[in-house]
Amino acid sequence: MIKKVITFLMIGMIIFLNLIPTYGVSKELTAYPGQSEAADIIVEAIKSDDVDKIASMFNAQSRDGIEDLNQKIERLISEIDGDILIYESSGSYQKDKVDSGYRYSEVGFLIDITTTENKYYCISVGWIKKCSSNSEKVGINHIGLKQQNEDGRVIDLWEDISLPSKQSVRYKNELDLLRDPGAIAYYNWMGYDSVTFTSSDESIATVDSEGFVATKSPGTTTITETLVNTQTGKTVINVYEVNVYLDFVQKIIWYAFFGFLWY
Repeated sequence: MIKKVITFLMIGMIIFLNLIPTYGVSKELTAYPGQSEAADIIVEAIKSDDVDKIASMFNAQSRDGIEDLNQKIERLISEIDGDILIYESSGSYQKDKVDSGYRYSEVGFLIDITTTENKYYCISVGWIKKCSSNSEKVGINHIGLKQQNEDGRVIDLWEDISLPSKQSVRYKNELDLLRDPGAIAYYNWMGYDSVTFTSSDESIATVDSEGFVATKSPGTTTITETLVNTQTGKTVINVYEVNVYLDFVQKIIWYAFFGFLWY
């Protein structure tokens, strides 16, 4: 009798453990077009100046969260000098994950373009191809544009069209937004040797000319980094969403001891 009970419990446990990781996967996947098809759609939209078509390919989170999305796409298209003569797409990365039983697939690809003005460009695209937990994540989440020489070396670039980069910093700490020395030299080499930082809410955090963020109170602010090419006047803008948070002890000080008045 005891053996039967143990056997029954073991069978039940095996069934239970096998059901857990497949629960999310069993849900219907929301899928996106393949790399080649997506590249064709983007190029055709650029050729016809169809800003709305490219905007519609972004996922719902990006459409809701990227400020002035259509204007940014329009600007990107206008930076391509000449009509597209030939183009070729190639994969750059793929990330497949299973988290709590849910499937998630992020893919990146490049579109190399040659125009009638004998200029060369590379469009980088990142998109969520599959996501079984949230269909609003499926679609493009990033588009960038770079100009290259005939050998493929980057000679100019424009800011990526994507959601702001999210950063978190504990209250009373500092955050350094400066890029690594290699990235700074990379921008300087292309003539982007002037940079300014601004904070959308200085009651939350301020930022100095070196990119150091000083926290003032809990909350969220947007830090905008503007790089200027002093030779051409072109700008590259990077946006950071900075969240200033309280740790456990700070929360006690802030709320229980009215720290918002003196801390």
